[in-house]
Amino acid sequence: MIKLLPIFLFFYSLTVIAQTDKGANAFSYQNLRFDNLTLKDGLSSKDISFVYQDQRGLIWIGSKDGLNRFDGINIKIFRKSQKVNSLPDNRLNSIVEDNDGTLWIGTQGGVSHFNPFSETFENFVHDPKNPKSLSDNWDCNVFKDSKKRLWVMNNNGLHVFDRKSGSFTTRFNTIHNPFYCFEDETGNFWLAAWNGITRYNPDNGRFTYLEKTNSVANCVLKDTQGNWWFGAWDIGLCRFDPQTGTYKKIPLNPKKTDEKYNVFGLKEINQQLWVSTNTGLFIVSIEQLNNLKTLSETNHYQYQNTNPFSLTGVTCTGVFGDRQGTIWIYTDGGISRVFPSKQLFSKLSIPNKALISEFFFDENINLIGGWGMSALTITDKKFNIIQAYRHFPPQLNTQANHAINAIIKDKDKYWIGTMNGLVYCDFLQKNFKVFQHDEKKSNSLAHRRINALLKDSKDRLWVGLYDWGLDLYVPETESFIHFKKEDKNPDSLGDNLVWKLIEDKKGNIWVIQNLCLSRFDEKTRTFKHFRHEANNPESLSGDRLTSIFLDKKGRLWIGTDNGLNLFDEKTQSFLHWTTDEGLANNECTNIQEDDDGNIWIATANGLSKFDLQKQKFFNFTELDGLTGNVLSGDFEKDKDGTFYIGHYERIDKINPKSVRTNDLAPEVLLTNLKILNQEKHFDKPLEQIGELHLPYYENEFSCNFVAINYNNSAKNQYAYRLEGLEQKWNYVGNQQLATYSNLREGTYVFHVKATNNDGIWNEEGAKLKIIISPPFWRTWWFSALMAITVTGIGYAFFVFRISQVRKEEAQKSAISEQIAELRMRALRVQMNPHFMFNSLNAIQECVITGQTDAAVTYLAQFSKLMRMVLENSDKRRIPLDKELETIRLYLDLEKLRFSEVFHTEINVQTHEESSLLTIPPMMIQPFLENAIWHGLLKKKGNKILKINISSDETFLYIQIEDNGIGREAAENQKNQIKPEHTSKALSILDERMKIITEINQIKAEFTIVDLFNSAQKPLGTRVEIKIPI
Repeated sequence: MIKLLPIFLFFYSLTVIAQTDKGANAFSYQNLRFDNLTLKDGLSSKDISFVYQDQRGLIWIGSKDGLNRFDGINIKIFRKSQKVNSLPDNRLNSIVEDNDGTLWIGTQGGVSHFNPFSETFENFVHDPKNPKSLSDNWDCNVFKDSKKRLWVMNNNGLHVFDRKSGSFTTRFNTIHNPFYCFEDETGNFWLAAWNGITRYNPDNGRFTYLEKTNSVANCVLKDTQGNWWFGAWDIGLCRFDPQTGTYKKIPLNPKKTDEKYNVFGLKEINQQLWVSTNTGLFIVSIEQLNNLKTLSETNHYQYQNTNPFSLTGVTCTGVFGDRQGTIWIYTDGGISRVFPSKQLFSKLSIPNKALISEFFFDENINLIGGWGMSALTITDKKFNIIQAYRHFPPQLNTQANHAINAIIKDKDKYWIGTMNGLVYCDFLQKNFKVFQHDEKKSNSLAHRRINALLKDSKDRLWVGLYDWGLDLYVPETESFIHFKKEDKNPDSLGDNLVWKLIEDKKGNIWVIQNLCLSRFDEKTRTFKHFRHEANNPESLSGDRLTSIFLDKKGRLWIGTDNGLNLFDEKTQSFLHWTTDEGLANNECTNIQEDDDGNIWIATANGLSKFDLQKQKFFNFTELDGLTGNVLSGDFEKDKDGTFYIGHYERIDKINPKSVRTNDLAPEVLLTNLKILNQEKHFDKPLEQIGELHLPYYENEFSCNFVAINYNNSAKNQYAYRLEGLEQKWNYVGNQQLATYSNLREGTYVFHVKATNNDGIWNEEGAKLKIIISPPFWRTWWFSALMAITVTGIGYAFFVFRISQVRKEEAQKSAISEQIAELRMRALRVQMNPHFMFNSLNAIQECVITGQTDAAVTYLAQFSKLMRMVLENSDKRRIPLDKELETIRLYLDLEKLRFSEVFHTEINVQTHEESSLLTIPPMMIQPFLENAIWHGLLKKKGNKILKINISSDETFLYIQIEDNGIGREAAENQKNQIKPEHTSKALSILDERMKIITEINQIKAEFTIVDLFNSAQKPLGTRVEIKIPI
């Protein structure tokens, strides 16, 4: 801080120097800011009788027209109505919470027991026929003592309530209309009534009336210092002796000790006594009470019609402090609240219309520059006005614009930059020298509008100009050296519109221009420029530059239209912070540093505190007490570390050390549930009901929720999700309602979390498990029943269809078998003539050659064979032993035909007896005939024919092997001799195999294998037959 002139008193002589504004006076200073809750906000009445916070944290406000439930944002009203389930009277007096969270309410028409969860009322009123009922309905007040007994005070005295029987017992009725009770540490009651103070021992029933307090007493209190106080009509606040009842009145004003006033409530909060009176609110520290002589010595707060942050009513009827530290003052005009977070900013009102554009805090005075009707104001350190200049400098009072943009001190004088020139001020000598642009002098000031001033470490004066660059003052010649942007010189100034000037610890001059940051090189007289580069993330974050600040560590901070920047000297690059990191707004208008090293940034949407260690922003807006969110005025710090923020006609004052983070995570409540747009109520809080079961058609719900933090509750933030449907959170700002529709059956958990006004999250939040039952047609049992039914029907249809198919297939099979059998018979018919033709040829040959005996034998054998063939010709299958007998007869006949005898071997090794196995008739004979005629007939030497038969469960295996000439030699001989007929045996056999396969659905086949020795000479042929059994 720059020191002021040693002589301070001369400033008071300034009242006769220059032009001053008539009526200039002291700035009004208000220590306490009130935020008001009135009819406009939804209260049922402006006449408030009580404020109470329940166990869950909700606020209940009693009025002369119903009960109000307040969650920080929304108000719900309960009034007497024609319905049975309502209050007995709308004029409410008091409230207390019972052990189970229900509320007892004293009214002018009886007592009501209210369940806030089911929103039902049970009323207790006087019944002349019931001596255990309430003795009187008029002026009922309720309270609960330290032993959790419930008491009712009314026009007929004091009564205790029996919760089990629902009855009242009158303890005494000699006190006229008691309506307030204070319980001391010993358990005694101190009752305030129309006829004074009475002490009552509820355990032994004894009471002591303090006759000397015979006046209308409204309240009683014993403070933490042991002093006893009561408040009364007319006589006001009194200190009294609880033993004797003697009291001493504390007057309002020492000059009017007999002045009447009324005290309606006493409350001790944070070592302070809050006194509610018909003339407003008085606050006095407990330490000050012992020496308190009049209430005028205390802080007095009253309703002020022109001040929206004053008390909302003339008469204060009581004070309540909630668990989060908010203080509620109830009045005849609504409720005034004192939020701890909103007491950070004190207000200073300026008498003349001006935007505070420049602060300069000297040792004993403050210089305040403005844009508007008041150009320059000088005050003492308490902001009492010493001098106010409407026009500055005074000699230019005929010119229109004299706004102040910059103030610096030069020894015992001041340089002041205005919209109409540079002024050198010597207040002691009453001398104001003005430097303006002179077109005839090239070394005069480049332009009359001054934006910035800097006195550097070399005692040089730098002047930043609007659109005319930078000037350096030469005191010897009272001339100026100009630095401007030159299009052909990249080392010249980067932009002619200069906003701010600063010198770093190395003596470099930094120039903030509209679109460029420039550093002046003293040696080369050139400028190095830093600008925003779209493709360079390490360049400045914004195009337009607004502010610059050098912190205690010599670091350079730059404000832009797109965030906060920190210059890195080593890399010559910039670090950035924007709204993405928590900055209040990207338009940074000014920068300061507090004594703890935190960086404060004035923006176009509030004030940000940047905690460098935590890398976290804490933001302050109008909701926290700022006069306005757009901080376009000056932002400075005095030598005590206090910040001052300039607004239009007002100054905000904040001590950074008084800023405390609200680290208390708020409780989260579910306050209202609608299903299909119909409210649902339960016997306990929504967040405690565990599970909610809904039928499938109630698949649409909406739920209200609230964070219990009344300290600037508009800044509470919320997030919710429906687990089972969503994985990601819905971050909804300060919205307090979630709606879901068209939900399918299933299990869901509605989960809400919230922050307090300083962004501290309660991650656990509140949960409600919702189970939506499926429709009966989507239940497991219905699905199982339908599955069984469908399966049964399907099975029945399947059985029916199988039966039909089997019948159809049986019919088709029978027809197919018949057809196959006919085809088989036709084939056999084709084979039989072939066999018979060959046999008759053999007999003919015997007769011709004169072999009569052979012919007779052959004929006998042939006739036997033919008889067996004819017997088997109409059968599809015959026993294997019958087929073997036919084969033996046939082989005997063939042996008769050969002049050379061939040897046959028949081996049968089946898994069952041959009589039990069946085979199509005449299946083997054709293969034997081929083997004899084409293999053995042409062979010389020993002729052998082997037949091997085996079986398994499925097939009959037949192997026919001869040692004839082989198929190749037989084919060659056949080609040399023209055959008399073409053999169809093999093709017929192949066809028979296909028919057998078709009938049995198992493949029947035969394979012919040529046999060779190691020299590849033919050794005969083997036929392998596989026939289904």
